[in-house]
Amino acid sequence: MTLFATPEEHAAHPPASWQVIHAGQRSWNLETAPGVAIHTYRTREAAEAAKVSGQWVDLWERESRWYAGEAIPHWRLWADVKAERERRAARLQERYRGYGIKFALDAEMRLGDADAEPTDANLAAVLATCARRPHPTEYAAIRGHVLAYRANPEVHGR
Repeated sequence: MTLFATPEEHAAHPPASWQVIHAGQRSWNLETAPGVAIHTYRTREAAEAAKVSGQWVDLWERESRWYAGEAIPHWRLWADVKAERERRAARLQERYRGYGIKFALDAEMRLGDADAEPTDANLAAVLATCARRPHPTEYAAIRGHVLAYRANPEVHGR
């Protein structure tokens, strides 16, 4: 378990910057950033003490060493995790590129307009036949590939 997803996010939120926020009756949150509670304590004193020492500070320090390349027992190496994230991002971009090209090529057949705008509705209509239909949250990335393909099909094409 890590507190932060990237070394930059980790470096931006050292324990000295953590805040103790009153969350309710006998409830004090230790927050690493506004609205990001890592633990709730019954007293303010306990929450304040957790900013200086304890499991969360220990975890932050372990995470610091991990991001720096040190092997932490029972944790995968950061370099391996980072490489896997980069491979996953590249695969997603290639998938989005394929969807963008499919939309650009199939828009005339499915929508009757070769220059149809890649709106969410049009993307959903054209890409409904894909074996793995993209989720609406992926449309913005796909839209970028549609526009790039239309601007220069020789370079962006397959």
